[in-house]
Amino acid sequence: MSPEEVYDGRGNLLAFLKGAGGGPTLALNGHIDTVAPDLPFRKDGDTFYGRGTSDDMGNVLAMLVSMKALGELCGTRWTSSGMESPG
Repeated sequence: MSPEEVYDGRGNLLAFLKGAGGGPTLALNGHIDTVAPDLPFRKDGDTFYGRGTSDDMGNVLAMLVSMKALGELCGTRWTSSGMESPG
């Protein structure tokens, strides 16, 4: 794993796992970040509107499980960004 600073002390984490076989390289990308607890939301009947509570964490977990299951590939790459676009 190697961190890569991209903006004001925030960065990406790159992880590379070498597979056992001679298949193609697989690149997976996701992001994890925090959401402030006081962001507003609204309720309209049975529907809530606002930021997601889990953001992309479920997808990142699915990527990690996939990387383990697809270990026969020659190289698997996963990138996770700790920030979204600034501004």
